[in-house]
Amino acid sequence: MTSVRHGGADDLDLVSRLHVQSRQHAYRGIIPQDNLDSLDPAVFLRSWQKNFTPGSGLFIAEDDGTPAGFCHVADGWLMSIHVLPRWHGGGVGLALLNAGKNALRDMGFAQARLWVVAGNARARRFYEREGWRQSGQSKEQDLNGALTPLVEYICDL
Repeated sequence: MTSVRHGGADDLDLVSRLHVQSRQHAYRGIIPQDNLDSLDPAVFLRSWQKNFTPGSGLFIAEDDGTPAGFCHVADGWLMSIHVLPRWHGGGVGLALLNAGKNALRDMGFAQARLWVVAGNARARRFYEREGWRQSGQSKEQDLNGALTPLVEYICDL
């Protein structure tokens, strides 16, 4: 059974490992494989330690105690949501998305925004199914050494 709990600074090592594992799967065929193979959880951990703000919404999904994914929201944005492949299609992503949206609503936001990798069709279908819509904004961002197109989505809370 999937449960979602609040995460904190003590979870950043776990989040870093989940982040790398999820990216390696989700971005396969979008970002060069060498770039994905070289992802290092220690690098992600340093970034999380530098940028994580207690009180921002960090949520950890667990399935019978086994970490399955995480979601992070702050400042009106769904900053990241990652689910390990084993749990795709099982409701983990939806549980995390709802936790994030509820947290943003509780923070006083009426609308949420996110950036998604343009080539990540699975994620885009998920967001669209859950009521997110494209804002018309796009950009390119360096993701693990590869300039990658992103599309912005918005959702009313």
